[in-house]
Amino acid sequence: MILGIYRSDISIYEDPALYKEHLELSSDERRHKIERIKPEKSKKLSLLCTHMLDEALKEFSLREKDMAYGYNEHGKPFFSERPDIVFNFSHSGDHALLCIDMSNASLKDKETKQAGISKSHFTIKNVPDEYVLGIGCDIEKIRPPEKGTLKIAERFFHQKEKDHIASIRDVSDRDKAFCLIWTLKESYLKAGGSGLSKALDSFSVLPYDGNVIFEDNEMTHGETECHFEILGTAGGYCASACVITGRKDEL
Repeated sequence: MILGIYRSDISIYEDPALYKEHLELSSDERRHKIERIKPEKSKKLSLLCTHMLDEALKEFSLREKDMAYGYNEHGKPFFSERPDIVFNFSHSGDHALLCIDMSNASLKDKETKQAGISKSHFTIKNVPDEYVLGIGCDIEKIRPPEKGTLKIAERFFHQKEKDHIASIRDVSDRDKAFCLIWTLKESYLKAGGSGLSKALDSFSVLPYDGNVIFEDNEMTHGETECHFEILGTAGGYCASACVITGRKDEL
């Protein structure tokens, strides 16, 4: 399975002409959604996600404006006529992130940066393409120390995650650890399609030496597995992705 990672920030829309061009190239569904958004910054972030999706779809010889959308019971979008192209996007601060299953794409470059978008692809080994059940991603701006990350963790996180964060003495490292765990948890929930309808303290995700230790006693789907990727903790942001794999009839 090949996971595509696309990332950009809204500085590309300092040129109003480019914003207008990207909006006109968007599907009616996405364009109408963007136009209904009130805050200007949020409009730009939503359009940026749409534009990155369009760029990714070019690898399939497709365009976003031609795609038909469906939505699950929690509002997560998918392509109703191309369920094999599984995707998810996220945004925070000035940055936007897209993760997409590129297994059936005709990839030209594994890692490039063009038109303000950085993109990369990597392989999750031993996962047949037809076994991808869901993809989730999350990017978050690291909270400043005064925002009380320990109190948020104490209220919502699993005990193992609370203990991990509390064990970190340096305040900035503690805030980064909180942010990273948050993105890992959010990416898992989004991959499963449940959003925040699942309790945050019902499972744990602990970053350890570049890997992720994952526990969820409620996951009883046989061969279903979770694959986590830490996408970065630099530049004031944390980003993570999760791919849930297994047989199509397991969820």
